[in-house]
Amino acid sequence: MILIRLLCLALLFSIGVSVASAQQAPDEPKAEEKAESAEENSPVPDETPEQDQTKPAEGSDSPENSEERDQDEMSDDGVESAEDGESEPSRKTRRGRISYSKRSKQFTNVFSPVVASTSASVVEISDGERQIALGTIIDPNGLILTKASELKPGLECKFPDGTTLEPTIVGIDPDTDLVLLKVAANGLNFARIEDELQPAVGAWLATVGQDDIPLSVGIVSHQAREIADVTLNSAVIGIFPEDREEGEGVRINVVLNDTPAEQAGLLVNDVIVAIDDKKILNRTELMETLGRLHPGDEIVLKISRGEEQLEVPVTLGKRTVNPMMDRGNRQNRMGSTLSKRRSDFPLALQHDSTLNANEIGGPVVDLDGRVVGINIARDGRVSSLALPNEIIIPIIAKLKTGKYQPSVVNRSEIG
Repeated sequence: MILIRLLCLALLFSIGVSVASAQQAPDEPKAEEKAESAEENSPVPDETPEQDQTKPAEGSDSPENSEERDQDEMSDDGVESAEDGESEPSRKTRRGRISYSKRSKQFTNVFSPVVASTSASVVEISDGERQIALGTIIDPNGLILTKASELKPGLECKFPDGTTLEPTIVGIDPDTDLVLLKVAANGLNFARIEDELQPAVGAWLATVGQDDIPLSVGIVSHQAREIADVTLNSAVIGIFPEDREEGEGVRINVVLNDTPAEQAGLLVNDVIVAIDDKKILNRTELMETLGRLHPGDEIVLKISRGEEQLEVPVTLGKRTVNPMMDRGNRQNRMGSTLSKRRSDFPLALQHDSTLNANEIGGPVVDLDGRVVGINIARDGRVSSLALPNEIIIPIIAKLKTGKYQPSVVNRSEIG
């Protein structure tokens, strides 16, 4: 941990030097040489299958994801950040400011030591055409844990060395949305999910991919807790909410027509600070609170409108399948795609790492390189959810029994 802190200080110092250099000689940027190495994980198949290593999974490089990643490279105040592989690490922006995204290589390189021992245990799961999720190898004999609701027929698991194997489904747990897969291989590197670690709020986490740098880094924004079910049949106000950059509460970004919000007179830029006596700190808490209520319930919203503090009575409506509501909050989709299932978990910790839906299912580690959980959902613009070890460990034991196959569980999301 001390090493990581020293590296962070070194990075901040180098950024300061680069900025000063760029201000003095903007026409003479320094090229940055980077050497990337991938730690290989070579599975030993029980039988040698036919392999096609010339066809990479495409999920993370599609035009749609590319556009979303471009959005993510914008800092919160709208200043464009340096791009991955940028030859000008001190590139000036339109407003003359320098910004480094938490997903940029300039930042994530600092966290390389904490993912080094776990990256060989990550597989890319595809439907034969494009990546749909990540998987975490949890056993040397081919057991892989991943997110169930993203899977499709024709599954393939691609290992760090390029080997591709077809998995079978051992078992599914509907409560956690976890599925246990099995490939015909042995001698695999695997993630050690042993201790019931509980990272504190504010602790740094790194999401592990197959490279020697993290896919993304972020901090714990809320300790593990139950995530309420938010479905199309839940109660709604009729707004698109977003977290505030500073301060508590949830800002209203859009008020939909013919909804309880419009009828109650709510306005764009109103800030919801409480529902009845329940304090609302962020969008997740708003959605969880609404998830416990029902259409027709009468509530009182405590609102900040400029300098005014208001109490607004609202009768909740029922969410219907309309194009805008079904897409969810547009602001929450900026920078990433959201998971199909992103609520209704018995226990999950929240962190602000930026991930796409097809990057869910991989391990999350702390600054000591210890696995503290597995990502289970991308649920908002600045929010991802991870199942902690304390719930994963018993689920693994349960699924290993072979009693929870799709035909038994009848999980409709799996084709």
